[in-house]
Amino acid sequence: MTEFGYQAPQPAHPRARTALVLGIISLTGITLCGLGLFLAPIAWAAGFGAMRDIDRAPGFYAGRSEAKAGMICGIIGSVLLVLTVLALTALLLAGPPEPEPGQPTYTSV
Repeated sequence: MTEFGYQAPQPAHPRARTALVLGIISLTGITLCGLGLFLAPIAWAAGFGAMRDIDRAPGFYAGRSEAKAGMICGIIGSVLLVLTVLALTALLLAGPPEPEPGQPTYTSV
């Protein structure tokens, strides 16, 4: 702190904003055939690592809220990723639907 009571702002942790951006992309990437969901675990890990570094050195880095938001988005995206994989696996294991009785079946010759 200087004699005028002003202290320079702390720099944001480098991975805090990265975690936030990856988390947001992972959640909005659901609309792109779910491809963005694969970024969710990366956002989760980056946010967790940034929060750990910020907590280990208080006063050295800022951006804890960005890291936490990115981590939360990554957790949500990871849960959605697991649910999507489980649903696709269930659909593949179920196989094609059986035709109703009386309906014509189409087979290739």
